[in-house]
Amino acid sequence: MPSELRALLAKRLVPKYRLHFPVCPELDRPLMFIIDDADHCEYIERFATREEALARLLQLSRMPWDAKPNRAPCMSWKTCGRRYELIEVDDSVPYSLVEQTPIFEISAEGVRWLSGAIFQS
Repeated sequence: MPSELRALLAKRLVPKYRLHFPVCPELDRPLMFIIDDADHCEYIERFATREEALARLLQLSRMPWDAKPNRAPCMSWKTCGRRYELIEVDDSVPYSLVEQTPIFEISAEGVRWLSGAIFQS
């Protein structure tokens, strides 16, 4: 990932207020998990655990593509979709990206699981 992109990603993830998340015992640092729409650079939700984030991603994959929250925010939403990613960050200042995993795309054509996806329904 180019350093410019990494810097932009870090700026986008800085919260307006600080939340406290659990410390990962293996790494001895606080982690949080963010669901993001990579196509529209839109933050969706944040979670304290990977399991909570994965459960929400599974719910999103089963919801209609043209209804909130899956409906794309752009004016051409009928021909667009969303590309959900799970982003794991170290909850320090500034945030440090630990892992970024593409999960699935959703559009009028349906759900398409991306290579490397953690699970498939």
